[in-house]
Amino acid sequence: MRDQLTGRVIPTDDTTALADALKDILIDYDASLAWAEASQAEVVERFDLSREVTRLVRSIRSASNH
Repeated sequence: MRDQLTGRVIPTDDTTALADALKDILIDYDASLAWAEASQAEVVERFDLSREVTRLVRSIRSASNH
């Protein structure tokens, strides 16, 4: 899913860019839906609950051994 648009970077002090991005989301429903679906697919692909729990347990164990 990396080739799909899953977000937009906007400079922190650029309210015009933020307004334009929000306008684009509101105006183009199909593009917004595709963006949301691509974002969800990327999260599912990147973050597996079992794998994340295993990483967390390893980190806790490692920290408690120091």
